[in-house]
Amino acid sequence: MPVAALNDATAICTEYDWGCALKADGTVWTWGHNMFAQLGDGTTDDRPKPARISGISDVIAIATDSSTGYAVKADGTVWTWGSNAVVPHVGVGPDIYNFKPRKIEGLSRVAALSVRSDVLFAMRSDGTVWAWGNERTWGPGDNGYWQFGIGELVGILRSPVPVPGLTDVVELLQEEYTAYALRSDGSVWVWGQHGFGTWNTWALGETETQSGHRPWNGASAETSPAPSQSVPTRVEGLTEVKALATMWVYDREEQHHEGVSVFALRADGTVSAWGRNDYGQLGDGTLEDRWNPVDVVGLDQAIALVAVYQSVYALKKDGTVWAWGENRRGRLGDGTSIDRNTPVQVQGLTNVRSIHPYRGKNGGLLAIKGDGTLWTCGSLADIGLASAEPTPSDRASRVDAVANVTRVLADGPAYLLANGTPPVRVAQQSNPREGCFIATAIYGDYDAPAVMTLRRFRDESLASSAAGRAFTRFYYRISPRLAGRFERDSILSRLGKRLLDIVVVKLEAARAPNPGDRG
Repeated sequence: MPVAALNDATAICTEYDWGCALKADGTVWTWGHNMFAQLGDGTTDDRPKPARISGISDVIAIATDSSTGYAVKADGTVWTWGSNAVVPHVGVGPDIYNFKPRKIEGLSRVAALSVRSDVLFAMRSDGTVWAWGNERTWGPGDNGYWQFGIGELVGILRSPVPVPGLTDVVELLQEEYTAYALRSDGSVWVWGQHGFGTWNTWALGETETQSGHRPWNGASAETSPAPSQSVPTRVEGLTEVKALATMWVYDREEQHHEGVSVFALRADGTVSAWGRNDYGQLGDGTLEDRWNPVDVVGLDQAIALVAVYQSVYALKKDGTVWAWGENRRGRLGDGTSIDRNTPVQVQGLTNVRSIHPYRGKNGGLLAIKGDGTLWTCGSLADIGLASAEPTPSDRASRVDAVANVTRVLADGPAYLLANGTPPVRVAQQSNPREGCFIATAIYGDYDAPAVMTLRRFRDESLASSAAGRAFTRFYYRISPRLAGRFERDSILSRLGKRLLDIVVVKLEAARAPNPGDRG
């Protein structure tokens, strides 16, 4: 559906229930739910259509968290609006909500922001990185996550401080409680949580053990890995890196997200990877987790890389696309639904100009060909643009609803620009009456058996009474923001899963026929 108000948009950020767009004229526009004043319009009223935020202009970059917006202005200052409860920014006052954009003190010459799990990093024009926010410190004793990278655990850091030892940074990514910085010399630096072990199992009341470590930061040796990196540490064996990609991995056995996989695209077109490898997503021909980088087998001449859910895609110089990892719903586009631990060519994708992740309901790839046509791997229904006729879901398919596509502005939901016409939204949020936000975030799949049990209870039991329907309406009012927390926080996800597992077992037991009953 075209969104005329977003003409000339240059960037779009989307959360569970609201969105934020930056336009070419430096103005910022928001829409969606507004319970936490995240629309920045001075109210808490929801708004279905985009409208400009007054009082802020000359913006060059935007970022969002579940209920907070951020903007970088041309003068290098950073402004924020929305929730101020979890991350009480210095200079913006003690209010729980910032109804209008307010300047964050202590920052200058900022070029870009990275926001994840209440930890924020500002990349300055001089290549240095500054940190602030709410650092998670769950765990026994001094065991924490060290996300700020400043060498000490401080909990809430209201005033931005420089991350020591980092200069000439050109890219910074965060995945769960770990940060990755790419420097202009092609080296990669990492800090924060190292893997799963004592500090995490303690929070769940389990026996303390180091055997639970699951790797992903690449900065330690194979044996006796340290639980966290308190300051930036170089990933050994990686040189001439020009781009990074990360994914938070869904554990099939535990049925929740646990651990990370990391990918580095090198200047020579090869790709190195490390971390979790449950689905073969490291591409090294095995299913073994790796503490240190390994090369993706048989891949060269790559110029772009996309990691989405447990699948990885590489665009090569010749315009072909290669994929590996999880192949659920045919996401790899190789004509099968078999997971791959080495790259396979995506069928039907040639003359591809650019590739983009789609992180909607089931995830996958969006590819723009040289002729401006849009293609996707997986079911067209997953991106909200399915044609009336059935379409194959195990290979790349053309999205007939749009043409002359020039750019993808967001990765979930996604917006397309086509020759200056209004952006087309191709990925719809789940219908509030259909999406179990929190359960889907915890179990990682809207169609997971446990989620289907909860949906059935909602539709068959809660919907049958006025009180149940009122509860459901209230739940869908607050659950998108909470789902974002569960999706970003592995400890909350695991605790939530334990509670939901108990509820699901009771619901299934209540549905089971009495052995004494006759059918």
